[in-house]
Amino acid sequence: MFLRARRYVMPKVKELYERSFLFIKQNPDIFIINQESFDKSLELYDSGAIVVMKERDAFGRRIFLCATRKLDTSKFTVDDILTLISIIFYTMLSEEETQKNGIVFINDLTELSINHLKLFPYKMLKNFSSYVNVNAIRVKEIYAVGVPSIAVQLFKAIRFVLDDKNKNRLKVMSNVSKMWEVVDQNLMTKEQDLKIKKVVIIYWNSIKLCSCTNKVTEFNFESENGNEFFIVAKIF
Repeated sequence: MFLRARRYVMPKVKELYERSFLFIKQNPDIFIINQESFDKSLELYDSGAIVVMKERDAFGRRIFLCATRKLDTSKFTVDDILTLISIIFYTMLSEEETQKNGIVFINDLTELSINHLKLFPYKMLKNFSSYVNVNAIRVKEIYAVGVPSIAVQLFKAIRFVLDDKNKNRLKVMSNVSKMWEVVDQNLMTKEQDLKIKKVVIIYWNSIKLCSCTNKVTEFNFESENGNEFFIVAKIF
């Protein structure tokens, strides 16, 4: 959350923290982590619908892939999706290289259906924009690939609620071949990064050791590579 702090004076760091913490307080469903929600997040990750690719791109950026066709709308909710995304982002940001180079977020929407759209009401879009706009999550580019006609209005709404900087980062591709012009196709054939899952599990086990009950707690967690990162979670 305090990435690249050398670029900020303390008032800026304080402002970033306050905005991020306020967003967490206003959206508890995303950040409430208990055994049930965590197990659901791991199940969603294992499904391949939301994964982190093992290889980085040519600029050293992490590739975060969301594949609509693998998302079971009868099993997972929007809260499951946002919880997993939040956990993964904070885990990736424990990596110094990711802090420096950032993240590419690719959304494969080639088999998007009405059932998928029902998962994302306007309230969720507003919350998503707030999450992107107030958090230092280091997303450098967001690709939406193969957007069907039924989702055109959805992406107009997403673009509308983003700030100018993030509007420029959102790139809508008509088909997969367009994306290969800017993203190396070979990277998409690599297996997902199971190390990310391992670090997430270690993080969860560290939380369970906490004796706190039903209150917001701050954690400074040290990952395998020794980099420390900051997580706020509500514990039951």
